[in-house]
Amino acid sequence: MERRRSRRVSVMADIDYQVDGVAMSKRIADISEGGVFIDTPVPAEVGTAFTLRFALDGVQIEARGLVAYSQPYIGMGVEFVDLAPHCRLAIRQYVARATVPEAVGV
Repeated sequence: MERRRSRRVSVMADIDYQVDGVAMSKRIADISEGGVFIDTPVPAEVGTAFTLRFALDGVQIEARGLVAYSQPYIGMGVEFVDLAPHCRLAIRQYVARATVPEAVGV
């Protein structure tokens, strides 16, 4: 059953974060206004909170995130728990552009 409150779209962006004092650089697989999915073979435990940083269409995004779910050897879903308004707007605009259907027969 789908529980997401906002539309998600595929994205390829590098992301930096730190868990238990260990710096990580991974890749985002998808994004929504509510959070991101980070590809990683060793995801953090559900409930782990950390600050994450990435660029989206030239906008630097920094947010507090909370691991909402974890899939060993695949990755983790991270919910944004503190996201500045300009960052939320940049994500909203990115998702809107990525979901606009292409014109047919033009």
